[in-house]
Amino acid sequence: MTHAYYLLAGLCLVGALYKLRDLSRDPGSSSLRGTCSTLALLSLAFVTLAPASRLAIDGWTGAPNSARWLGNSATLAAGCSIQIAMAFIAGDGLAPAQLRRKALTLLAVIGTMGALLLTTGLHDHPDFVHVHGHRGPVVAYLLLYLCYLAATLGDALRLAWSHASKARNAALRAGLRLGGAGSAIGLLYCLYKAFFALSKFWHLPTLGTEGIIGPVLAMTSATFIVAGLTVGSWGAALIERLRYRHAYRRLEPLWRTLTGELPHLVLDPHRGDMRERLYRRVIEIHDARLTLAPYRDPQWEALAHRAAAEAGLSGPSLEAAVNGTLLAAALEARRTGGSTRAVPTLELTRPQSTDLPEEAAWLEAVSRAFFSPLPFPPQPALIVEGDPCPK
Repeated sequence: MTHAYYLLAGLCLVGALYKLRDLSRDPGSSSLRGTCSTLALLSLAFVTLAPASRLAIDGWTGAPNSARWLGNSATLAAGCSIQIAMAFIAGDGLAPAQLRRKALTLLAVIGTMGALLLTTGLHDHPDFVHVHGHRGPVVAYLLLYLCYLAATLGDALRLAWSHASKARNAALRAGLRLGGAGSAIGLLYCLYKAFFALSKFWHLPTLGTEGIIGPVLAMTSATFIVAGLTVGSWGAALIERLRYRHAYRRLEPLWRTLTGELPHLVLDPHRGDMRERLYRRVIEIHDARLTLAPYRDPQWEALAHRAAAEAGLSGPSLEAAVNGTLLAAALEARRTGGSTRAVPTLELTRPQSTDLPEEAAWLEAVSRAFFSPLPFPPQPALIVEGDPCPK
């Protein structure tokens, strides 16, 4: 269990350092300050509450359960910080007077908890609630801790789920929902631990082993919260990379067919990141089209447009179908030794776009028409083995 605490503490610390980079670019952002403080406090809480750390800190301070109090205090501070961060991320914000009230309430709760626990003289135990749950000061300490934590998590949950559907982008929407899910699991942790403590105090049957279930719920809650607070940074980059990879794979059959006939057009296919590789693939497909332009009969374009119109196509879909069909016919003419002719227009007719995924998506439509050309008569259908658009 100690390793799990340290692993999660490291995850929170990495998240805090990752968000510090964003904070350095926008030091006035209240949401980023709240996010960084939340992650740092969670990291401190998990380091302090790890069984090995508790033993070492109690021995160093000479005060039994001082590590538990410090770790729980950091958890409450993190809960308060989550509440504040969610308010700013959701766009509600908090006035300075509200922030002061929250800080004073937090300090009062932490001070009262310390007075309840540190004066008992009880030694720590891995299954603390099970062993000491029959003592009044311990139950009062736990209920105060859990009630404050539940209040902050409940407010964070309310903010997250009420604003997620109105978020301005997918990454923010995912972050709010992940944070809301983490807050909901945290509330379940509070309810379970309070139920267990009261059951021990009143000598009633308990449910499960609190020393295992409690930490598992707490760690799961923290994992979702960390993901929610950081997804705005890494989520957008991951989604973009997946879009590039998907487009790269979808264009492979067309690219492979064209460069198989025109290998001199291929640049180094394995250098650079996925965006650069997709960019080269798009350029190479366009270069192949220009190379095949002399094999296009000028009359084909009118025939292809007529066939596309008869098929009910219009706009970008029509142009993609026409270009894919003409590209297939030109390649077949080159293979069969057809005569070359001058073609008035050499550039692809396509929607004007500087967005690489949009350009690639349009070429995917060209690829579909290339492998399933429109039924117009000048050349036999091109037959290529394999699925042109792999899933």
